[in-house]
Amino acid sequence: MGKRRDKDERLPNGSVVYWSRQFKHEGRWRVPVRCGGCGKQRELDSAKARRIGFSGLCHRCGRSFKTKDEVLSNGSIIIWSRRFKDNDRGYWYVPVRCGCCGETRVVSNSCASKKEFSGLCRRCCMIERHRFASKSGTEILPSGSVIYWDDQTNDKYGQRVVLVRCGGPLCNGHTRYVTVRRAQAPDFTGFCSRCSRYGPRSSSWKGGRILDGSGYVKIWLLPDHPFHCMANKQGYCYEHRLIMAEHLGRPLTTDEVVHHLNGDKHDNRIENLRLLSKGEFQKEVLHHAGYRPSGPFLKEEKGVAAFLARLFRRK
Repeated sequence: MGKRRDKDERLPNGSVVYWSRQFKHEGRWRVPVRCGGCGKQRELDSAKARRIGFSGLCHRCGRSFKTKDEVLSNGSIIIWSRRFKDNDRGYWYVPVRCGCCGETRVVSNSCASKKEFSGLCRRCCMIERHRFASKSGTEILPSGSVIYWDDQTNDKYGQRVVLVRCGGPLCNGHTRYVTVRRAQAPDFTGFCSRCSRYGPRSSSWKGGRILDGSGYVKIWLLPDHPFHCMANKQGYCYEHRLIMAEHLGRPLTTDEVVHHLNGDKHDNRIENLRLLSKGEFQKEVLHHAGYRPSGPFLKEEKGVAAFLARLFRRK
């Protein structure tokens, strides 16, 4: 244990360690510490306060308080190690060096912490925007979307926007205006909000093979699939109906039902499948418990009265 300290210590981030008010509690020395971020005061072990690199920040402020300088992709530098607090206003500020002209200025902590913060000064930012806005011609993205750089205008908020045609499979070439800053981003695909969440790009994507509430297997089909007309709005088709359609070489109609001979809904081998009409399916299968049609439910299957009728019929 080092020599006991008596003078209060102010850390670079504004935290204060009150060594003059340290006390002994349950055999251990404790010292009051005031957080430099929120100003909250708490009591810590004096051995912890003596450690090298002790910041004095509370748990909440310590997670959001950066100490290492950050270099952005355009060459700008956020000097987090020189962050300071304006005691009159109560706000934190950080020096930022522009990546184009090299000028250093002071920016608020909340502004520098944003994801879209570029670090460029106002003059260089306007030059950069003008450079991207001066593009001309038509740009075709790898996704099939098209950016018409000649069709630029200002929206009602004063932002520069450009016309973009979606290359997704759902909207059939829908066009809308997108901000120039977003259109020049490296990860911009040009998809609209609907196509960007379609198929494998969806947050609920499970590999294209799912089970519905009745236990049947569903397969996701591409829009150019020859039997995509059998799929629902989400692009999923029942696997047993798809296998039967491929076996026959034609799409199935809504009046046709595919029946599993052994009753196993996961066994979709063509030997285990039988194509029936709704009338045949109702006569041969619906009187057995546990079977449900793979297509749309029959009118007799709807309603509580039909359910009670089937229940008493089984008895």
